[in-house]
Amino acid sequence: MALDFAPSTAGPIGLAALIFMVMGFVSGAAIDPRDRNPPVLIGIIALNCGAFVIAFAAVNSLLGDERVDWEQAPSLVLTATLYGALLALAVVPVVSILVGKITPEASP
Repeated sequence: MALDFAPSTAGPIGLAALIFMVMGFVSGAAIDPRDRNPPVLIGIIALNCGAFVIAFAAVNSLLGDERVDWEQAPSLVLTATLYGALLALAVVPVVSILVGKITPEASP
């Protein structure tokens, strides 16, 4: 929710948090916990980054925000997806190692 209080906020307070919450719920429900290996997690993260751009723009358009430019959406979705995949390549292995050390029963 702190993202919505940043000086460059582009929508109503809580909108980004709501979209992230829904995306996390859907992603968690869609994939069986036994199938969550690092490549699958990286793909999920990358797709969620791209989906966030579309969802945020769609909700802002529905709320009457005139700053949404749908002509830029394809390039923004592509760059957000690539950025998410690159960050996930760095974050997922570290988190997997930490989870394995903290909760050995949760790691395969």
